[in-house]
Amino acid sequence: MIIGLTGGMGSGKSSALRIFKEIGCRTISADTIAHSILKKDTKVIKAIIKTFGEGIIGKSGTINRKKLGRIVFEDDYKRKKLESIIHPAIIAALKREVAKSKSRKNSLIVEAPLLFEKKLAYLFDGTVVVYVTEKTAIRRLMGRDKLSLKEAGKRLKMQLPLSEKKKIADYVINNNTTIRNLKRQVRSLYKVLKKHIAVQVN
Repeated sequence: MIIGLTGGMGSGKSSALRIFKEIGCRTISADTIAHSILKKDTKVIKAIIKTFGEGIIGKSGTINRKKLGRIVFEDDYKRKKLESIIHPAIIAALKREVAKSKSRKNSLIVEAPLLFEKKLAYLFDGTVVVYVTEKTAIRRLMGRDKLSLKEAGKRLKMQLPLSEKKKIADYVINNNTTIRNLKRQVRSLYKVLKKHIAVQVN
């Protein structure tokens, strides 16, 4: 069974993915794929440097993601330009991983922040959204990324609201409280998914 896991900035989807991994699930993250692409995909790297200039290159000689992030989060046009360069490569890599798991009949949890925005739900047997209120997401973004209230709110508006994702996902994990509660919900959902897999096999 291939499950797509999504959420929004500050929702805790990466924490949920980590818990799935801890309890024995095979997992992959679109963000990890993006990291790899920015280090190894020469074509994408050249296109990004050509578009945004050599000022985004860090001391290590690779693209400095924080510098690039500051540029694109302040300018919608530049953000969309970056997305047009890197998203096709990320989506292609995700599709390869999903196809590989399906051919081997392995289960996989895929974290994809833009799962619904990029209309990727068809790739998965089920979708999970990690939900928090906007107030909680903003508070976490301000603490985690040292953003102002205005900056945090602006970043949240770049993605489909969690209230909308919640309506279309197959399963919802509510992460408004503690990490302990998040772990409990992930484990409970894992039991549900295992039963579903068993039914499909039988």
